[in-house]
Amino acid sequence: MTNQPTTELDPVPDHEDGLFVESTVGAETDMPSFGRVMRSLGFAGLGWLATLVGAVVLIVGSVKLRDQGQVFRQIPYLMSAGLGGAVLVGFGCFLVVLTPVMKLLKLGRETMQRLERLERALVEATDEVLSGVEQLRQERMSPRPRSS
Repeated sequence: MTNQPTTELDPVPDHEDGLFVESTVGAETDMPSFGRVMRSLGFAGLGWLATLVGAVVLIVGSVKLRDQGQVFRQIPYLMSAGLGGAVLVGFGCFLVVLTPVMKLLKLGRETMQRLERLERALVEATDEVLSGVEQLRQERMSPRPRSS
């Protein structure tokens, strides 16, 4: 018998969308896998990371832009670093803002599911009560044999 790690599919934690990620069971790793790091960061962490990288790109671009004297030499730095950094900062901010919105949507879905279950239970209980009342009414209305 070999002592190699087996591979199995593990559900992604905190996700209800049925995604599965392949992980090694029994494998000893010193560094966490990219997938584990991304799952632990989440959308907000990824957003902050993109914002940070965008800010670094903007700073490097502005330093390179400052060193160029002619405008025609500044345009490539402005186009690549300026626009790229701005897009990364915007995308990062979008992800940071998106995280609480996604949590609210998930909470809303869970609340709607709970309300639907309660509504079904209430309808079933009401039907049982009404059938019991109807049965009692029929018993009262039916003629009873008189004992002599």
